[in-house]
Amino acid sequence: MHRLAGSMIAGAIVLGAWVGAADAQSGAPLSPDDRLTYGKAFTAAEKRQWSKALDAAAEGRLSEIALNWRDEAAMVVVMAANGYPGSYEKGSVIGNLDAAAADPDVTILHAGTKFVDGQVAANGGRVLGVTALGSSVKVAQTKAYTAVDAIDWPEGFCRRDIGWRAIAREK
Repeated sequence: MHRLAGSMIAGAIVLGAWVGAADAQSGAPLSPDDRLTYGKAFTAAEKRQWSKALDAAAEGRLSEIALNWRDEAAMVVVMAANGYPGSYEKGSVIGNLDAAAADPDVTILHAGTKFVDGQVAANGGRVLGVTALGSSVKVAQTKAYTAVDAIDWPEGFCRRDIGWRAIAREK
């Protein structure tokens, strides 16, 4: 909790709204619980726990709850449209997403995509969040970049140095 000019402030900052491929395909609206699913990093029980934590923050009861976290490391590699952060083109088709996410520890989050004629197409600058879990940051990084390399999107790119500081600390 934080007090600012006599007001109590508590809550969470959500840095982006991510929609999974199935939801983007079906067009079905996400429930508040679904919006808390940042890839497979949260199980159903963990989503309920996170919902309770947000409620407790809003009601000023954070000291009354305990949070349990998973032991795995997580890594997200953002794939962006060529040209980003400058000018970039929209509409390029992104393929092989199902194969790229075949590993159960990998989830591909959609940030700047849309469906065009049954295909996933880029519709923004930062387009995909390739998320992986692993027993270490290095393992999570390897899984994330393996998935990135399986995606068929010549009009996209990603940085290849994500996680290097955390990996250096693991050694």
